[in-house]
Amino acid sequence: MDFSTTLIKEFEEFCRTNRLVLPNEKLLVAVSGGVDSMVLLHLLLELRSEWNLDLAVVHVNHQLRGDESTGDEEFVRQTAARANVAFYCKRVDTIELKHSLGVSKQVAAREARYQFFEEIRQQTGSNHVATGHQANDDAETVLFNALRGGGVRGLAGIPVSRISGHIIRPLLFARRQQILSYARERDIQFRNDSSNESLMYSRNYLRHSVVPFLAREFGTDVTNSLNRVSNAMKELSRFLDRLIDDRLPRIVNFEGKECGILLRSFSAEPLFLREEIILRVLRHLGIEPSINKISEIISLCSKQSGHSLNLSGSVVVYRDRDHLIFCERFEPMIFSTNVSIGNSYCFERFTFSLSQPGLPPSAYARDGRTEYIDCDKIIQPLTLRNWRPGDWFVPLGMSGRKKLSDFFNDVKLPPPEKINATVFESDANIVWVCGKRLDNRYRITEATRNAIKLTFSPTTNSTN
Repeated sequence: MDFSTTLIKEFEEFCRTNRLVLPNEKLLVAVSGGVDSMVLLHLLLELRSEWNLDLAVVHVNHQLRGDESTGDEEFVRQTAARANVAFYCKRVDTIELKHSLGVSKQVAAREARYQFFEEIRQQTGSNHVATGHQANDDAETVLFNALRGGGVRGLAGIPVSRISGHIIRPLLFARRQQILSYARERDIQFRNDSSNESLMYSRNYLRHSVVPFLAREFGTDVTNSLNRVSNAMKELSRFLDRLIDDRLPRIVNFEGKECGILLRSFSAEPLFLREEIILRVLRHLGIEPSINKISEIISLCSKQSGHSLNLSGSVVVYRDRDHLIFCERFEPMIFSTNVSIGNSYCFERFTFSLSQPGLPPSAYARDGRTEYIDCDKIIQPLTLRNWRPGDWFVPLGMSGRKKLSDFFNDVKLPPPEKINATVFESDANIVWVCGKRLDNRYRITEATRNAIKLTFSPTTNSTN
């Protein structure tokens, strides 16, 4: 049995053992034009007839290397045509995407790739998308994550499959040299990505400098050693998944695009399980996890209520008393409008009204939605607006001024309520932080003859 036949048999066995590819399935093959993805395509074509596979090729042109990127695209297009399989391609302005997402070039490219893969998978009704990651990639990922302080998931390296994204890696058993040898024996043409040689990228530096150095110094097969770590951690990851599945309902409450973590139960878990729970939450929310991000979220648990952390352009997490709340980022409602006595006003997030002057009440419920003020102490114009940094007032029962930002921190106001807090003012002086606290200077006293009733009612589902 020649070498290439051996690789085909190993490939077939790996797919069967890990249930990656089954007969009669429809697969997309992610082909960049490099040797790994070209060999992957060739191996699947070898099995196409026997396993009755319906194959198609998907390619993303990141437009990062000018004519070289265009050449890759055309090469893959012609390869798909010769193999008589459908070809799906997308050109992405990766630099523009990098700036819009506020991430690195590599992360932007990866996001674009997997988003397009999933889009075409759904469009074509394919079972999976197969990518060309191999054993050396897995080993380098383990080392990279170890140097970054990665946890169990990081040391598990590249997963054989990602259920949520229907991504499979059928070449993960094979070494780079095996793949190159197969390509030579079968005369498989491929493209070389010049950026893979640049040592300015951390992964390339590990591949070309660190791993060879470690192999020389320790006289060991570094890739094999790291693959063994990866396989052990993959087993541990599966065990952790079962633990988390058991604990998650007691700790995390998922509600659509929001979720809350019960801190009392969460904090009782060991650190490695807390990290795994955060990882599960981030993936549920569609946020790319990182070691730093997970550490910052765990640190948020020990901070005072009201502290928050932006996780992406659209998601924030904040500490709210006994919970960590993950939700959409808060968009402040910027407005300022004059109001007059005796009128009612309806806004998107709340209603507000001022009664005609009348006798002060003998008593009233301080429910936050109703307040009475001394009519003779207010001066036109009367304004309703969102609060601003630098605003201050004299909280009821106090004699000194206090910044609103400090007041919000003192009362542990959740960020959604803080960002859209509304104030009612008289002649540019705050009279009422609506729904929160009256200014002491405008309270009714025994000397009050004319009082005005103020009402403030948040609309349904408002965080005001």
